[in-house]
Amino acid sequence: MTWTQTDLKGLAKGFMGLLDEEAPLLKGTPIDIEEVRKIVSGKLEDVVEKDARQEHAKIELRESTGEVNAANDDLYRTISGWLDAVIGAVGKGSPAAQNFQRLRSRVRMPDHEGAQIAVEPVQQGPK
Repeated sequence: MTWTQTDLKGLAKGFMGLLDEEAPLLKGTPIDIEEVRKIVSGKLEDVVEKDARQEHAKIELRESTGEVNAANDDLYRTISGWLDAVIGAVGKGSPAAQNFQRLRSRVRMPDHEGAQIAVEPVQQGPK
């Protein structure tokens, strides 16, 4: 069985409660209740602090994911717009325009992860 964060916190608190409850039975044994409580309490505090830090990191990650997605979308839309403008400027249907069009289609092609995109030299369009 896997213990959840809540389960472990409850286990630690329950254990310390039982230690206090059964303290009279443990007197005269090698168990130092105060030392055990100190150790378990310290580890519980450590878990609580690390859990809070992790939850904060999750929130930051969700926020930054949205920011990254928005930045990626902005970059794509900017390049796409400029590609359209450049294709129009060099003459739609010209060899240079076809180079720019191939750039967009090659990036979208599946199974080309990490592949180098070969772009032919740009030729002068109509003047």
